Amino acid sequence: MKPNLLLLADELEQELLVFQQVETAIQEPQIRLLAASPALFDLYAIGHILDDLYNGMERICHRVVKKIDQVELDGSNWHRELLDRVGTATGSRPAVIHPTTLDKMHRYRGFRHRIRHMYGFELDWEKMQPLFDGAQPMLIAFTQDLNQFVTFLRMIAADNDDDDLL
Repeated sequence: MKPNLLLLADELEQELLVFQQVETAIQEPQIRLLAASPALFDLYAIGHILDDLYNGMERICHRVVKKIDQVELDGSNWHRELLDRVGTATGSRPAVIHPTTLDKMHRYRGFRHRIRHMYGFELDWEKMQPLFDGAQPMLIAFTQDLNQFVTFLRMIAADNDDDDLL
C-alpha cells in the first residue's frame, strides 16, 4: 500500500465533507429569493457564498497539485494555471476535473476575482444569477469528479507494483 496516496485520498474526502457545507449556504438564499429579487445585503451574502464555492474547489485542487504533481504554483496567473493543470492528465495521473466541470469552474474563478476587487454595492444580480443558479449543480459535478479521482488514488495505492505516483 502507498500511505501517501491513501493519506491524500482521506484528506480529499475530509475536505469534501467540509466543502458540502457550502451547499447549505447555497440552498438558504435560493428559498428566500423565490419571492423577490435580492436586496443589497443579500447580494453581499450571495457574492460571498459564490466566493466560498470557488475557494473550496480551488483549495481541493491545490492540494492535489501540490501532493501529486509536486508543484507549487505562484505568480499572477496561478489560479488559471491550477485549473488548467487539474483539467489535464499527466504522466502520473488522469485529469482530476472533467472538461465540462472545468469550464464552469473558470466562470466561478472569474467571479472570485471580481468580487475581491470591487465593492459589494457594485454587484449586479443579473450577472450573478446564472452563477448562483448553477452553484448547486457545480458543487455536485465537482464532487463527482473528485470522488472519481479519490477512487483512482485508492486503486493505485492498492497496487504495490506501481511507483509512478508519490
